Amino acid sequence: MANLNDFDLEGHLNNNNNNYMVQSQIPSVALPSNIDTDKEQIMSVVSTLVSRGINITETYSDYLNTGFALADGMGEEGRTLFHDLSSMSSKYNAAECDKQYNHCLRSHGSGITIKTLFHMAKNAGVDISEVAREAIRKCAVCADAQPCANTEEEHNSLIINKRNNSTQECASAHLAQTAQNSVDLSFRHTFSDKIPTEDWCGFMKPILDSMTDFEGKDKMVLGAMNVLSGAIPNYYSVYGGHVIFPPFYQIFYGPAACRKGEIRACLELIKPLKLEIRRQYEYELEHAQQEHAEWESRGGKGKAAAERGPEPKEPEFRSPIIAANSSASAAYLALKANGGWGVMFETEADVITQSLLSDYGDYSTGLRSAYHHEPITLNRVKDKLHIEIEEPRLAVGVTCTPGQLPKLFPSFENGLGSRFMFYGLNRKVEWLNPFLNIDKPLDEVYEEQGKQFLDLFHEMSALGERRIQFMLTDEQKAQFNGFFSELLMEQFSMLGDGISSFVFRLGLSTFRMAMILALLRRFSDWDRQEPLFAPEEQAIACSDKDFHIAMAIVNCLVNHTAIIYSSLATNEDNPLNKQIAKMSQPEQVFFKALPDEYTSKQAAKVAKSHDINTDTARRYLSAFVNTYKVSVRVKNGCYAKVINKDFQTGK
Repeated sequence: MANLNDFDLEGHLNNNNNNYMVQSQIPSVALPSNIDTDKEQIMSVVSTLVSRGINITETYSDYLNTGFALADGMGEEGRTLFHDLSSMSSKYNAAECDKQYNHCLRSHGSGITIKTLFHMAKNAGVDISEVAREAIRKCAVCADAQPCANTEEEHNSLIINKRNNSTQECASAHLAQTAQNSVDLSFRHTFSDKIPTEDWCGFMKPILDSMTDFEGKDKMVLGAMNVLSGAIPNYYSVYGGHVIFPPFYQIFYGPAACRKGEIRACLELIKPLKLEIRRQYEYELEHAQQEHAEWESRGGKGKAAAERGPEPKEPEFRSPIIAANSSASAAYLALKANGGWGVMFETEADVITQSLLSDYGDYSTGLRSAYHHEPITLNRVKDKLHIEIEEPRLAVGVTCTPGQLPKLFPSFENGLGSRFMFYGLNRKVEWLNPFLNIDKPLDEVYEEQGKQFLDLFHEMSALGERRIQFMLTDEQKAQFNGFFSELLMEQFSMLGDGISSFVFRLGLSTFRMAMILALLRRFSDWDRQEPLFAPEEQAIACSDKDFHIAMAIVNCLVNHTAIIYSSLATNEDNPLNKQIAKMSQPEQVFFKALPDEYTSKQAAKVAKSHDINTDTARRYLSAFVNTYKVSVRVKNGCYAKVINKDFQTGK
């Protein structure tokens, strides 16, 4: 197979594109001699690497060199940057990362300087000169900047000392640009502090009590509802004229050291259910194996079918947890084995990202369909595989770092990103006493709640073909419609049309949260003397307390969603990004990983780092020029991305 390094697109590309303006035409700027040691530039380089999802710490030597380089250029201040860069690797471990940085600080780099980081970034496709020029422009702006007019929000504003703008501009116009230049976004809104403790149902109170801070309470409440939403049978409602079920999609977004790992304890809520299903499967498997042994004793396949009877089949493996680190076909088979329901809860977004990329859109299509309970159909002629799930009911929960999110959603155009609710977590630079006396470990608290949930699962399963409908009161419907109508106009005016789909689906997810809260309250108040639902009962009404809790949660989440959307969304209304949106997800990831100017050799390195084989990379590169027209040939073996202005001016 030919090496991509030796491949020139010359013979495959349209040579009539030279009238495009390309990134290489940026005028040169004389840089200060000491710019390569400026901390502003170091942070800008790291921010660029993280925002583009570029992993420079995959190998152990690169991991060490990055740590030594940051220790040289930033000292202790470089620790958080080291976490940000390291967290993009699948091998990342926060504790080991801290330990390694301590070693780097003590070793004084062993001759490695900050220039090593710049060299690594340049090799990865980052234009260091442009980053330096941007650092100079920032300094020039800051020198003349006035304090933000909104002094009450001064310490929390993303805009402070970035631009000399009015309060209105701080709130909207430059949000995306500022957020894109930030390694860590700041999330100030919480909801658990807005809800009286006594308003929560009894089932949720131990979950709230398991955390001491409001952000911690928020994340565990959302994680718990997310996990439980995928395991509630025979419960439905009608929304927008369609039958809907409780499962919703949730993303927890935050840098290293924000304690995302605690959310995994929420899986303990369905551990008792998982163990029960596992025991049932093992019983069925043992019984099937005994039947098969008897079948073999009758002559097995050596006798005619009429004599030996049909060969006994093993039962399908079942679990409420759908593994994310599997192919689309494997995930769909697991979902089908459960009867269409399940929970996909993954603490590393890269696992889902790799699955999305490896299945050429099948995974993404299935996730989008499952959100609305639309049928999932998969046919693989080669494997003689046919899967059809009529009414999928899948809950999806993901925790991710800033570097992982752009790879998970290269574009919001296909609608997968807008199906998720977002909650942002802040870095916590504090030492937690590991020797505190606690009544119960976190996992044990949640497993005990899981034993209670198992009773709820049994009660709902016992309904058989009967389903319980969730309903809002007329007054609640009016409040719901009024809130989201105003929210849609507000967000549209600030962030444009792209945010609209997020608001529409945020409404559906909020409705689903109210469904879950109402059922948990009914279960919490149940005296167990009678069935959970009377024989003639067909519906459950939402209490005002649960409705207001759901609305308080969404009032918080819309702020988090807007910040994260602004930090990721490019202007998808312009023609260039519409062209990018036409690409498959693997093409988008490859294109965005390429530098603004690239050679065939550089493209080969990028392809290798993304596990893209030579033939596929060659096809992608040709499509960028000929099909999508988002790149142009500069000279033999050298190419450049087209900038937005070319499409806007029609040149």
